[in-house]
Amino acid sequence: MTSVWTSERFEPGCAVGTPAALQIAREGHADPKPFMVALATCISTSFCTPVAHETTMLVMGPGRYRFKHYLSIGSGMAVIAWLLTTFVTPLVWRF
Repeated sequence: MTSVWTSERFEPGCAVGTPAALQIAREGHADPKPFMVALATCISTSFCTPVAHETTMLVMGPGRYRFKHYLSIGSGMAVIAWLLTTFVTPLVWRF
């Protein structure tokens, strides 16, 4: 969900995701660090639109990319990043 919010702008993913992740960790009596790491990874790997981050906007013109390129390739990359985060984060940071 944070990847969707971040596709529009960076701030909503942080503003909404951080309190939600902390609350989930508290209610589950777990360490909040893996939740925060997963949230940060999902926010920083939003590749679905060119407006999600400054660097994606910088390469849009010189690379002659269109919005559809970001949706087609970026969506797949975002799903791969989400799956990797889901499986690797608990291995590195224990709950």
